Amino acid sequence: MFEDMQDISSQMILKWDRFGPTHEIECIEDTSRLAFDTVGLCAFGYRFNEFYSEAPHPFMTQLKEAAIESARRANRPEFLNRFYYREEQQRQENIAKMKMLCKEIIRERIENPRPDARDLLNVMLNGVDRETGEKLDVENVEYQIPTFFGAGYETTSATLAFIYYFLSSNQEVLRKAQQEVDQVVGDKVVTFDMLPKLAYLDACIKEALRLQHPSSLLTRFAIKDTVIGGKYFIHKGQMVSGVWRHFHRDPDVWGEDADEFRPERMMGVNFQKLPPNAWKPVGSPHHTSQH
Repeated sequence: MFEDMQDISSQMILKWDRFGPTHEIECIEDTSRLAFDTVGLCAFGYRFNEFYSEAPHPFMTQLKEAAIESARRANRPEFLNRFYYREEQQRQENIAKMKMLCKEIIRERIENPRPDARDLLNVMLNGVDRETGEKLDVENVEYQIPTFFGAGYETTSATLAFIYYFLSSNQEVLRKAQQEVDQVVGDKVVTFDMLPKLAYLDACIKEALRLQHPSSLLTRFAIKDTVIGGKYFIHKGQMVSGVWRHFHRDPDVWGEDADEFRPERMMGVNFQKLPPNAWKPVGSPHHTSQH
């Protein structure tokens, strides 16, 4: 799987290299292609070959359009959705086209098994629940494939783009990161064993996740009537949302320079002494901490 990730990353870097140093790169578009292709290959053994075509793969476009219209429908009063017939028709067409490709991916794996493939598709098709002995049916797997794409690629691509932005906007940080990569990797091909040695680069990624969280809101539903902060009464079942940007830039936790990109705060003792749950890079599971 690590080799598959390298394969896709190399395609993007070679593309950038061919354009030359004066070319203006559409970073967000390319990191989107990178993340989409990586999820496709590593999770489902399918190559979308995003870096071998001018336009994005139709599946990516269909997924975006379907997700946007689904969100709009969820935020409209139900009676209004009846008047958005064309939009719903297009959404259903996109869903149908995505299902066709999902069926093809699954059919290919069933007809040509890959027992040694350590990917998500093998787990979903062959995994058995330890308690019930049940397996996922094929239709369930069809629906899970676009779900994993929707949840996995845009957050990753946005984070990558912000990492590049913060590095290019902070020349001293970029110099330190480059120096570390030169020392650890040099002119070799990066290997999995090298990753733990890239401590400063890891801190840069963590700091980027702090400043620009992949999602906007932390949302919870109250399981009982309660009072938050001694003054906000919340009814059972009421939705409460908080803004990640504010959680991760609280001066009481991160200091007066909370708005600055400073990877050192994510290294060694500085990172270990953070208050529990102060840093939540990819959500807020109930039983995890920042470590």
